[in-house]
Amino acid sequence: MLSIAWGVAVLVPWAALTGSLSLPAWELAAAVLWWTLGFDTIYALHDREDDRRIGIRSSALFFGDRTPIFIGICFAIAAGWLWAVGHGLALGWPYWGAWAIAVGLWGHQYQQLQHPPAAPAGQMFQENAIVGALLLAGAVLESLVRFS
Repeated sequence: MLSIAWGVAVLVPWAALTGSLSLPAWELAAAVLWWTLGFDTIYALHDREDDRRIGIRSSALFFGDRTPIFIGICFAIAAGWLWAVGHGLALGWPYWGAWAIAVGLWGHQYQQLQHPPAAPAGQMFQENAIVGALLLAGAVLESLVRFS
């Protein structure tokens, strides 16, 4: 549910700023949905025992031993949608630099999850806040370069 809420939440400010919901808005919403599903599943990893005990059906429980693969797929799909946004809007080096670093960090997290001992789930969850800040900085810098 969090993934859907955050993905849809992208559409409101986009429409407010541009007056429309063009294709890149929907691509960005899809990227946020998949990215959130990935990092929220990371967060759920350290709650698996509690979730099992109280009957919550988290993605970390649902995918079991395949959870790292699922997270990697989520991040890969998010990266693909973010690529589509950048390509469709003909964005420049600030965006692509941030995108490349984000993809590298997601790849590193995937590797950590595949080859224990992984970093603690809470730490990897927090790293995704850094990824978000980095992507935002790339988008803001892109705007400054483009419109200056």
